[in-house]
Amino acid sequence: MINLPALFCCIKTMKKYILATIFFVLIASNCFCQGAGTTLSNGLEFEELCDARAGAMGRSVSALDGDISFIHHNPAGIASIKRPQAMLAYNKIGGLLIDDMYFANISYGQPFPFGVLGVSFSYFNAGAIDWIGGTTINAQNDLVITAAYAVTIMQKFSFGANFKVLSQTYIEQYKSLSYAFDVGYLVSLPVRGLNLGIAAKNIGPPMLYYNTPENLPMNIKTGLSYGFLVSQTMKADINAEANYLVNESSLIPGAGLEFIYDNMIAIRTGCIFEKSAAKLSFGAGFTLQNFIIEYAYEPAIITTSQADQKIGLKIKF
Repeated sequence: MINLPALFCCIKTMKKYILATIFFVLIASNCFCQGAGTTLSNGLEFEELCDARAGAMGRSVSALDGDISFIHHNPAGIASIKRPQAMLAYNKIGGLLIDDMYFANISYGQPFPFGVLGVSFSYFNAGAIDWIGGTTINAQNDLVITAAYAVTIMQKFSFGANFKVLSQTYIEQYKSLSYAFDVGYLVSLPVRGLNLGIAAKNIGPPMLYYNTPENLPMNIKTGLSYGFLVSQTMKADINAEANYLVNESSLIPGAGLEFIYDNMIAIRTGCIFEKSAAKLSFGAGFTLQNFIIEYAYEPAIITTSQADQKIGLKIKF
């Protein structure tokens, strides 16, 4: 049964934060963006795609919480972490067609009485290309360092923010440095198990690409998550998300489903709707005491004939 007074109170509380976020993003877009359709693909973009759990569920996790991997999707999602968590993630981009293109990430979250602090190191390698004189050089590599803070306010409302520094090197000659911010909210709605998540990501100045300014991949994510018990030993999450790409003025919806049996075995699937085509993904997770091993098979980001494979290890201390 819906508690209408609590719902109205929750909406009233959220309204000012959501309006403030929208205002902040609009100002940032006007200040930083150089024009629609000029987004630079880099480590910031792949950072959001590296996690196996999110990859298996159509990347629709902005309304979930309690997992260090959510630092890359909605920083408010790490506010409910009760124990230190670490994550090691590896994404083989393009399946078997691209031998040396990959993305790797190490993340860590530590709870304190005043909130949760997190840190993340991400590395993207675009692989080697043929160069002058029959030699090969590295096409591009990116390093993203993220510092995060998240806190729970009034029990049902969480806030989180990231500050990120991005370093890029192209064809081993051109180097560039920039920074970006993420801000996110997460609220537990009066309907039991229903969460709302909102995050604005990659807000920052353009970055030089071969001495040409290019926009960072700024996006706004809004998601809903509904968690419920299927039986005494099984629980499930249904997730839906709309990801708005600011520079391209395009909307990418997605959905995901997760079943967890006995807090040990997780089965996941999801779908992303891009360019009028639905792309299915699936994966699984296995928990053994404080260790979680995860795998995802997701439609390719770059190539079309192979899928991206993601593996990850999470540790709770």
